[in-house]
Amino acid sequence: MGLWKRLGEIWNDTWVDGPATYEAPPHTAPLVVPALGDVFDLHVIVHLKWSCDSLNDAELEKLALEWREGALYIVGRIVRDCARSLDPHQPARAQVVINSSEDISGGLCYHHAKHMIACRPYVQVMMDPRLREQLQPFEQQRIELTQKHQLSIQRDNQMRKRAEDWLQAFQRLEEFDHLGKDERQFLLRYAASLVDNDFAQVIGQLTNDRQLRYAQFAEVLDRASREHERLGLFEFASAYDKSLQTFCRQMGVDPASFLMSDFGAENPPQERVS
Repeated sequence: MGLWKRLGEIWNDTWVDGPATYEAPPHTAPLVVPALGDVFDLHVIVHLKWSCDSLNDAELEKLALEWREGALYIVGRIVRDCARSLDPHQPARAQVVINSSEDISGGLCYHHAKHMIACRPYVQVMMDPRLREQLQPFEQQRIELTQKHQLSIQRDNQMRKRAEDWLQAFQRLEEFDHLGKDERQFLLRYAASLVDNDFAQVIGQLTNDRQLRYAQFAEVLDRASREHERLGLFEFASAYDKSLQTFCRQMGVDPASFLMSDFGAENPPQERVS
């Protein structure tokens, strides 16, 4: 054998290009461990990742296969201890708890001759099939309700935008200088009728209720004005004020707009809050 060939073989046998790593495929059958309550289980798949700074990949793989069963036994014992306190309904949380536990995250350490081999386990946790079967109808219902809710929100947003677009169109068509609260309340009923039937019905009912309360309030004031002499000025003023305040709160109207100093004056423009 030539000298250079022999030196090359010695170099390849002793030199390791970076740390060697090896991860064997996990068992197809999961580790089944009792969860909290001892009624349902957690199904756990264990992964073992091996590494060594002073071995090549082939040597590491050979040792990993020899020590695999022992490592699985140790990890299984740790997983069983953890699983007793974990909710079987929350496999994702159980996976985080097990993988972050000190015994798992710290890993395992093996020695071979002068070599130190590290084994880093991590687990995948799945729900007990029996529990999954029971929860499936509820999960399906939850997904359907969530989708329905999201579609409703999209539809509501579209209706509000279309109603606002029609209000702005009415402003241009009717040549309003601005759309204050009173103008918007008057025009919204017509804008809603161009957007959606259900939306139009609600806005129409709101408008009818306002008109009815306007009429009721006017009737109360008219009756109070006829009876204030018999009631007394103070009592009339108090009743009027309470009626006015109640009406304004229900209608969303500023009570100050009813002051005598405002009579005959134009209402100042009101900025709309987006």
